[in-house]
Amino acid sequence: MFLRLLRLGGWSSHSRLFALALPMILANITTPLVGLVDTAVLGRMESSAILAGASVAAFVFTQVIWVCGFLRMSTTGTSAQAFGDGSLALIAKSLWQSLFLAGILGIVLLILQSPIFLLGVRFADLDSQALTAAKDYFQIRAYSFPLAIINLVLVGWLVGQQRAKAVMLVQVVGNSLNALLNLTFVYAFHLGVGGVATATLLAELVMLLAYSSICASKLKSREVNSAWFRIKALVPLLTTNANMFLRNLLLQICLAFVTFQGARYGILAAGINAILMQFFALIALGLDGIAYAVEAQIGQAKGRADRTAFANDDNILQAFV
Repeated sequence: MFLRLLRLGGWSSHSRLFALALPMILANITTPLVGLVDTAVLGRMESSAILAGASVAAFVFTQVIWVCGFLRMSTTGTSAQAFGDGSLALIAKSLWQSLFLAGILGIVLLILQSPIFLLGVRFADLDSQALTAAKDYFQIRAYSFPLAIINLVLVGWLVGQQRAKAVMLVQVVGNSLNALLNLTFVYAFHLGVGGVATATLLAELVMLLAYSSICASKLKSREVNSAWFRIKALVPLLTTNANMFLRNLLLQICLAFVTFQGARYGILAAGINAILMQFFALIALGLDGIAYAVEAQIGQAKGRADRTAFANDDNILQAFV
């Protein structure tokens, strides 16, 4: 692979891409690592049913957020194009429009938390103890729907603004806090499954505050134009998001099928599946760091109307493939 990169123009010509990709890889892999801590904590409780139930509930939540990942991707694209163009108004518009959509979607998911949970566990075929654990976990974790959706947008916007290192720092600190609170709530305060969910909720809140602070310092134009939120102005963004929503939905249906089918084989199989999915997430999210970097670079090239840079970034993506 490295020889192919050299033939495409040398290491130095792609150094910016790797400068973006490496922090995002490190940031992304902290999330499944925390998931492994959650799994370890839950696995040491009195019954494997607790691990199975909480893991299924966490999986349902995660699948919903991953489906909503189209907001992160579209925001990275619009933010990077605005960054390449250099227009302060476009930079602000790319953030506020996506935050507007994220706020609406987050509230809708919060309102629909009960049917989302019932639909998710319906296919898992959990016993009564596992179902109780799943409900205890999801009832608390559901309050982080708006936080998680908004964080997707903030991460996407910062990556588009070439602030990958800042994203990495927040992710590492936030996920480390999650793991620490996890251990504290479960072993010190004996909060059980609810403690694991509360730890994640608080970590999401801390990360949202940190991301908001960084975005505020980066956003030079504080003026918000009400015209940005009219349907006509939102149509291009909605069209892009609709296409990526379908892509994400089909992908997550495949992953959900594996998890729920495993749960049908019993509590032990569901627990093992939960562990395997954490390792899958570790690999997938790590590789996503490269995708984040390519999205930012191509978006910036398009914003500058630089066809040469666009071609170079497309070539390096094919080199990785």
